[in-house]
Amino acid sequence: MSRSFDAYAAALHAPGVERVRETLDWVAPYCDLEARLQRIPPSAQVRGIWASILDRQLQERGLFERYRELLPLGKASALGFHPAGDFCVRAAVAGALVAGPENLHAGMLEITRDNSRRFAASLLGKTLVRLLAKDPKRLAQQAIASRRQTCNYGAWELRSTTENEVRIYLREEYIWIESYLLGAAMGTFEALGDHVQVTAELEDPFHGYHVIRW
Repeated sequence: MSRSFDAYAAALHAPGVERVRETLDWVAPYCDLEARLQRIPPSAQVRGIWASILDRQLQERGLFERYRELLPLGKASALGFHPAGDFCVRAAVAGALVAGPENLHAGMLEITRDNSRRFAASLLGKTLVRLLAKDPKRLAQQAIASRRQTCNYGAWELRSTTENEVRIYLREEYIWIESYLLGAAMGTFEALGDHVQVTAELEDPFHGYHVIRW
C-alpha cells in the first residue's frame, strides 16, 4: 500500500476503509490513479451526476452490488459537488469491473460511450441531435457548456482547425482524457453518423485534446 493511497483511504472517515485500501491496490497496477490522487487539488470538484452515471451503468450490467462491496463510499448527491479525486477512484473501479482491471481504461470508455449513446437515443437527445446534426461545432460547444455546469476546475476550449475538423482542448482536466472522456465524446458524436470520427491526443496526463472529424 502506497502512502498516498493510505492517506486517501484514511481521509474518508467512513466504514470500510480497509476495503477501500484493498480496492485501490487492485486497480493501481493498471492506471495512474495513485499519481492523480497526489496531484488533484482538494478544491477540484465534480457534480454527483457523474457518479450517478457509473451507478446506473453498473446496475444495468449486474455489477452494482460488487461495486458497492469494493468501494463502500456511499451514494453521491446528483446535484451536489464532490471531490474529483473521489470520482477518479469510482471511475477506475467501475472500469475494472466492466472490462477487468488490466483493461480498466477500455471499461471506462465503454461506460461513457454507452451512456452518451443512450442519451442520444432518448427523446431529449434526439431533439438535440436533430437541431445540431448539420453542425458538429455547435454540438461541441454544447458539450463544453455542459461540462462547465458540472465541474469547477480546469477549462475546455473549442478550436477549428479545418472545414471538417475541430479540436476540444482540455486544460487541467483530472478525469482521464484518453478513456473516460474520450468514450463520452465518441458516444455523443456517433449520433451524428458513422462519418464522424473522434480521437484523443495527450500532451500530459492532465492536458490534451479531442479531435472531431467529419
